[in-house]
Amino acid sequence: MKRVRWVVGVFGAIALITGFILIIWFSAVFDVRTVKVTGLGPSSTQAVREALPDLTGQPLSRVTKEPIEQAVRAVAPEAASVTLQRSWPHTLVISVRPRIAVLNVRTPAGGQWADAEGVVFGPMNRPKHNLPLLIIGARQSRVDGDRQLAVLEATTVLAALPPAARQRLDSISISRPDQITLRLSRGVSVLWGDLAETQRKATILQALLPQKAARYDLSVPSVPTTAGQEKRS
Repeated sequence: MKRVRWVVGVFGAIALITGFILIIWFSAVFDVRTVKVTGLGPSSTQAVREALPDLTGQPLSRVTKEPIEQAVRAVAPEAASVTLQRSWPHTLVISVRPRIAVLNVRTPAGGQWADAEGVVFGPMNRPKHNLPLLIIGARQSRVDGDRQLAVLEATTVLAALPPAARQRLDSISISRPDQITLRLSRGVSVLWGDLAETQRKATILQALLPQKAARYDLSVPSVPTTAGQEKRS
């Protein structure tokens, strides 16, 4: 008798678990009724909502990430990652981690942004007024690999700059890999050259800035030169 009860108990537990799984997986008991989008600004959030496939009524457990991520990236190119969270019984939360722009990027093809990792995203509807502008030469812009290299060069220099220079940085111009030029406020230009000895160049620039020169040439860091006087603010 005890064995019979044990068997009945086991089968009862299996039936209960199976029924619970079926309810979660297939039934409308735990369906999608509310979709929340977090991590983006108001306009991008609204664009994502409009681009999402219709999820209402789908079992919450069966919602898949791929079509949702595709919809998000199609209208919010600033999205670095997309994750789904299920808040039972009826809410799906779409969490977007946006990229943080560090540069406005201008090419003959139009404007975009770049983050600290050198990832370009956009298109840019308007420049962010507090970010320096990266100007890529026409030859660099025509080839994807060259354009990406220019962005990586710019973010490398930007990360190395001393705070005093970074706060005054208006633009970075790259006409070719060995011709990086910075424009600071008050009409100051810095010929950086290529990426060789970037950290050393940054240290030298920090030491030279108090001279308030109009031009700094760091292309040969062992022999840095200055010329002129910066404009008065």
